[in-house]
Amino acid sequence: MAERKCGRVEPFESLPDEIVIDIFSYFSTNELTDILQNVCRRWKRLAHDPTLWRDKEYIIVGRRMMEQGRNCCGVHFSECVHCRCQQTDEEVLRSVGMMPQLRRLTIMRPIRGRVLRKLCISCPNLTRLQIESNQNVNFLTMKHIFQKCPKIQKLKLPASMLRNWLLAGLLSTLEHLTCLVVFEDLWSMTPVRLRDLVDACPQLEEIHTNCSYYNTRDMEYVLKAKKHSLTSATLCWMSEVWQNWCVVTLLKQHNTSVRKLRLLHYNVPPEMETEVFEALGELHNLQELHAERVSPLVPQVMSLAFKPGCLTQLRRLQLQGAANLQNETVLTISQGCPNLCELRLSKSALITDKALGEIYLLKHLEILELSGCNGLGGTAIAHIAEVPVLHTLVLQHMRDLKKLLPSLRDIVDMGELQFLDILQSSNIEAVPFSEFPGKLLKLRELRVTCDGQGENVVTELQHKMPHLKIFETFRYTEEDLSACRYQHWGYCTDENEMTDRICIYDNILYGVSTRCCQK
Repeated sequence: MAERKCGRVEPFESLPDEIVIDIFSYFSTNELTDILQNVCRRWKRLAHDPTLWRDKEYIIVGRRMMEQGRNCCGVHFSECVHCRCQQTDEEVLRSVGMMPQLRRLTIMRPIRGRVLRKLCISCPNLTRLQIESNQNVNFLTMKHIFQKCPKIQKLKLPASMLRNWLLAGLLSTLEHLTCLVVFEDLWSMTPVRLRDLVDACPQLEEIHTNCSYYNTRDMEYVLKAKKHSLTSATLCWMSEVWQNWCVVTLLKQHNTSVRKLRLLHYNVPPEMETEVFEALGELHNLQELHAERVSPLVPQVMSLAFKPGCLTQLRRLQLQGAANLQNETVLTISQGCPNLCELRLSKSALITDKALGEIYLLKHLEILELSGCNGLGGTAIAHIAEVPVLHTLVLQHMRDLKKLLPSLRDIVDMGELQFLDILQSSNIEAVPFSEFPGKLLKLRELRVTCDGQGENVVTELQHKMPHLKIFETFRYTEEDLSACRYQHWGYCTDENEMTDRICIYDNILYGVSTRCCQK
């Protein structure tokens, strides 16, 4: 139906193309190809409009990956809007033929070389391409891909492919390549030649790699050559070969323009920790910092990076899995990072309510995550409620929400709260759900794991707040953990690693029973 004129309802067919395209923009990749294009010729023509495909992604997966729980975004396959499980290459070609304006393509299962070449002919407008390690691509095929898709701006490839200097040299043909992601797929002590990659890609602005074997001189060359153009990087703290050198000190030494930094695999020797964290604090251009499982021998040295006057431009900070994070460090963050909009401190069991004593200083904080911070107690939420613009609070994997009483009741005073996530947290009856309807008027999404009478409480809340989207799950058991451990990721001896993986793939564990309760 369309607008009313003279008391008459105009048919949909009379709407101008611009309005129909705007309506189509709310549909997913699969809906654009499987439904809209099959209605009529006009809809098929409009479904190919380039504006509809700027943010659409096509991800090709196979049946084996689906059975293993591997997918693109951590949700159950029945809920994924762009994954397609297609067992034959002919099905892939048929789908791609209906996406001539496709911009983003991810290949997660092996595809025959000739089919891959045909696929790229059908997608000349690709700007993002990701090829997983199970895809065997030779020199001629890669050359063909780059010739037919010259607009690629972001490329993700396995390290084993780029260790071939001929394949690496082909990158120079991509004039628009600004982001390169290299992931380690096969354990190897042969370094990726970072120098060659950078020389081949003069327009690079982002370099992301988890390779822990690299030549330090190559890394120094890269950071020096990209001193003024590198804006985002994912790097290991140190090379596995040279243990007397850290990438952070090089970033400081060359005064790089990096604004987004992710540091992997913390292995800084104790004698270097003070120097490294002081250097981190002198990266004054940083706006985003993500460091996983940072565990210095002397925990207090972490505070050196966040002292007042250091990372004053920092807007997003993630210190996930920092097992020995201290209260003093969190207090220093509150004092020294006044522009923070997002703070994530998951799985930091040592911090207590004292750590949040000055969080009110973060006047711009919108997103706060304290998942698995089970040392928090009865005044924690009272401190959090003092943050004026907080709209997202994540408290997953809390062993007992009752420990947060009495201040847990103060959650209803967070007038700006829009998103609350307490998945896999116990004793949800301690949360004052009955007061949500009259207090949390801006709340739009709730994620909760029900136990006991929790389901009845959630159902009643949904009745009182019909516009609230509620994602409800059941609690996983020891059997679920064993299934994850052996079937999906192999055996994990590190329980922290197991927890990390479960946090990331929660929806795979209980995706079959996850349901959205929105009316």
